[in-house]
Amino acid sequence: MEEEKQIPVEICNHSLVVGYGRVGSMLGSKLAETGILPMVVVKNSLTRVEALREQGTKAVYGNAANPEGKWI
Repeated sequence: MEEEKQIPVEICNHSLVVGYGRVGSMLGSKLAETGILPMVVVKNSLTRVEALREQGTKAVYGNAANPEGKWI
């Protein structure tokens, strides 16, 4: 299992995009195009989270579908 120290995201009034595959990335692009920012992405791939952060997108490593409500 991938591990990461969680980095808190301290913003208010933001969009939350769960998953950033084909549909999530299209949604994220549309939110940015229309100025609906800031945005935070929740993704269960540490590699993808790191890439998003490098691009300036706030991202959290986790699994929103986890029935226990816990982050990875």
